[in-house]
Amino acid sequence: MIKLFTIKFDRSLEKFDDSEFQAYIKDKDVLSVEDHFFICRETPYVLLIINCQFTDNTATADLTTVKPASRNRKSAVPSFLNESELPLYNHLKDWRNQYCKDQGIPPYIVCNNDQLGKMVQQRPKTLAGLSKIEGFGEVKAKKFGAVILNVLAKLNDNQPVQQLSVKESENNTEQQTIKTSSNESKQKN
Repeated sequence: MIKLFTIKFDRSLEKFDDSEFQAYIKDKDVLSVEDHFFICRETPYVLLIINCQFTDNTATADLTTVKPASRNRKSAVPSFLNESELPLYNHLKDWRNQYCKDQGIPPYIVCNNDQLGKMVQQRPKTLAGLSKIEGFGEVKAKKFGAVILNVLAKLNDNQPVQQLSVKESENNTEQQTIKTSSNESKQKN
């Protein structure tokens, strides 16, 4: 079953209020989520296209009964990743989930699992490189890019990753981006 949700950005809370979406998926297995961002009358929105099915228990139960959300949902690993990329993908996914929990936002707002997989494959070192990943546009790059690049750099160097806020990592990532850009220029010469 496919369901559409249009979620408006709440400026007072500085986040998207996805409570209606969360309530809807409580008794369903989410098979896939596609997100599309747009701005209407200077207000950001996210459109979620949900492909889901009722859980096995719900299909036979009374539909008026509300079941607690299953926290054992396993989202599919992108099929384009190979075995050697899975550890980095899993570390990055764990980081994203914890970061989003700390920030009080759903993980799909930062990036979806396919975008995480593309980050693992492409290993971008600059905001421009990150913006080349489909669905990771200027807004996401500006808001979350510095943190993600910092985490990717640490994971690539096998360093432990601590949870960082956007402000804590901006200076660090800008320095890394400048270093990387100058190194790339030297290699071209």
